[in-house]
Amino acid sequence: MIIIRFGWLMAVFAFFSCHPPAQAQNNLVLVSEGNPNATIVISASAPKYILEAATDLQWHIKLSTGTTLPIVSDAQSAGIPTGQVKLAVGASNITEGKISAKELDFEEFAIKTDFGSKTIMMVANDGPENPATHWAVCELLERTMGAKWLWPGELGTFVEKKSTLTTPGINVQWISPYDFRMFRKMAPAEVRKWMIHHRIASRREFQENSNNRDWHEKYYNKYPEIFARTPDGSPYNNKWASKYPKFRLDNPKYFELMIEDYNSKGKPAVYTLYPNDGGLFDSKMIPGQDPKKVFYGEVPVTKAYLDFYSKFDKQVNGDRAVTRFDILAYSAYYLFPDNYTFDGKNFNLWYVDRTNDHENWKKWQATGAKMYLRPNWWNRSSFGPDITYKKNGEMLAFAQKNGMTGFKIDGFKDNWSLQGLNYYVMARQLYTSKTIEDLAAEYMAAFGAAAPEIKEYFALCMANSDGFNKDLLSSITEDLDLDDNANFTSVEAIPGIFPESFRTKLKGILDKADQKTSGTENARVEWLKSGLMVTDIISNYVTEALKNPEQPPNTEILAKKVKEIEAKYPYSITAKSFNAVMKRKFKPQNKGTKKN
Repeated sequence: MIIIRFGWLMAVFAFFSCHPPAQAQNNLVLVSEGNPNATIVISASAPKYILEAATDLQWHIKLSTGTTLPIVSDAQSAGIPTGQVKLAVGASNITEGKISAKELDFEEFAIKTDFGSKTIMMVANDGPENPATHWAVCELLERTMGAKWLWPGELGTFVEKKSTLTTPGINVQWISPYDFRMFRKMAPAEVRKWMIHHRIASRREFQENSNNRDWHEKYYNKYPEIFARTPDGSPYNNKWASKYPKFRLDNPKYFELMIEDYNSKGKPAVYTLYPNDGGLFDSKMIPGQDPKKVFYGEVPVTKAYLDFYSKFDKQVNGDRAVTRFDILAYSAYYLFPDNYTFDGKNFNLWYVDRTNDHENWKKWQATGAKMYLRPNWWNRSSFGPDITYKKNGEMLAFAQKNGMTGFKIDGFKDNWSLQGLNYYVMARQLYTSKTIEDLAAEYMAAFGAAAPEIKEYFALCMANSDGFNKDLLSSITEDLDLDDNANFTSVEAIPGIFPESFRTKLKGILDKADQKTSGTENARVEWLKSGLMVTDIISNYVTEALKNPEQPPNTEILAKKVKEIEAKYPYSITAKSFNAVMKRKFKPQNKGTKKN
């Protein structure tokens, strides 16, 4: 809610016109000993996203100082006394002639301080999906009160508590060097606000799925010859094929249909060429290789795809660039082939990283393609404290130094108490130059006197996560008698990768943190504990279900417990995500049997 109290504001003006606070040299006082000395000014015609930025500024200042600054329109600004500071959010009458959004690139913000009129102006070339004015507000908040957004909501918002709030002159312009930054497309309001605080947005479009996702239904009966062949040579036609069809890249009709699709979309500036997911490729596409291994993606097929991409590029662009093409490095088309030349100047390469693979990144980068990091790091062990910020952060830092143009990550599950540190560090890396450890330290500092225990807690979590390898998975699979397809995203693996002895150690550390804190810091420790409650619930459920698959525990009771935790500890865990994962990924089986 925006608080605009003009009558109350005049009383404040009257007091400070007689008793103005002392302004330190080159410092502007926004709040003096709990008394307001600034007014937030917006245009009378400000759009909703500017109002939200102004309200957010007001809310944070109150959280830090206990003082509510008024918000007025520029039509009312003439009534602000000379001694008052004006915080101009967005373009308005008081920024006209001093700073212009038209001089900025899209998604760029500028903060300018005019000491003569005691005005801090925050202006951007932006829009509702790219609210750079709001990012300027966040820059001001971080500089004036050390604001940090650890997780969504008030408890996850850290600000320094001050009775007097001052700021030096701020004059800065900023635009992200990355034209694409995405954690998730759709998000609840508070999660969306967290992403705004961390400047997560994009200046370009991205198509999530392949252009031929629906081609099995559209073309299979008419042109079966364009579809990938099974090892026996026949076009494959099963459930996976209908959902994620693959094609014969050397088939002239397939090429013709792709060109038709491109033209029907109006010859767009960016066109998606990558295939539908991994697995079940055309078995005959790599001469001399075992068709069965090719079909199941057990040998690299990248060269065949690059040959097709080059042919398509030549047909569409010729000697001049008209369209750029999105392609993927993933699955069996992940490794760039040795001794192969590919002209990537018209391509955007979305790189689905495998365990910090620097060498392969550099091979793709050498083609001249624009490089986008698109990892699946967060797809595994959603409901355990899987802490990977250092290893993942190192890969992100490498990519940033080696031509990264943008970033998109899959697997963002909103389980903040379990993996929120990963989210925080990665988001901050996209707009700060601080080290990975400094960013982690920011997060831990919000727990006050318990920061050493929180550091110990996450170090133990990270050491456990670093041990996730094939040997561990084999051991878990054998101990729990899991099926051969089990992996670190499997719900049934949770009791093995987060064993009871490990969880007990973690709880002991958080109990110590509990004893050293009070107030907000203590509430944060309790919030962190709530994530382990969910890991306990799932581990116990899975253990019992595997012992007695014919009569597993009641899943409705399980879901109710998780929902209660979510209600008591907002954003700790997401019951919706929990229910979806449990239904899709956990089906108890008879002891000693294997899934087909």
